[in-house]
Amino acid sequence: MDVFLDDYNTVQPDICFLSTERAFLIDLNEGIMGAPDLIVEILSPGSLRYDRVDKKDLYERFAVKEYWIVDPNNRAVEIYTMLENAYITHGIFEAGEKANSSLLVGFDVEINELFKNEAH
Repeated sequence: MDVFLDDYNTVQPDICFLSTERAFLIDLNEGIMGAPDLIVEILSPGSLRYDRVDKKDLYERFAVKEYWIVDPNNRAVEIYTMLENAYITHGIFEAGEKANSSLLVGFDVEINELFKNEAH
C-alpha cells in the first residue's frame, strides 16, 4: 500500500500500523495519506542503505513514531522511537531476546520465532 508522506514523498513500507485515532488517514482508493504510527521495513541485500539511512531519515522527518528494521541476515530487529522530533534507539534485539514496542504497550516479538523458518 502506498503511504503518501507529502506530495513529494511516497513509500511502500513492508508493514505499517495506524492507530484507530489516525484511521482517518486511510483512503481506500489511494493509500495512507500521512505518516503511520509505526513502520516496519525488512532488509534485503538491495535495500540496506535505503532502509537504514534514507528511509530512516525520511520517517524521522515525517514523525513516524516508531520504526522497526528487521534484518533477516543477522536475525535481528532494530527499533527506533521518536523523542523530541528525533529518533532514539529503543533497542537492538537478537536471537533469544524479545523485541518490544514502546508505542504499542504489550506488543512484543520473540526474535527466534520471527526467524524460525529462515535458513541461516
